Amino acid sequence: MLAERIAAGDFPSAVYLIAERGAVAFAAAHGDAVVEPQRIAAKLETIYDLASLTKPLITTLLCARRVEAEELSLDNLVSNYLPEFDRPDKRAITVANY
Repeated sequence: MLAERIAAGDFPSAVYLIAERGAVAFAAAHGDAVVEPQRIAAKLETIYDLASLTKPLITTLLCARRVEAEELSLDNLVSNYLPEFDRPDKRAITVANY
């Protein structure tokens, strides 16, 4: 599936590792880690910069844990948590909408 998405141009490369009980079951690298100014193939050791994904991934994980612990409801208004949303054009936005 990853090779198909790389060939379709969705992303240039991917590295994955699947482990079970501490033992690696599958691992592979596909595509090019770098495409400009020259192509460099992805390797199992390739390190990706995920800086632009950190905030949404961590925020989603933390919110999911709060929902699971019943400390947060997706129906709550965002303005309950962020005062800058307490204005007429944003007041109705819920956590689920945001």
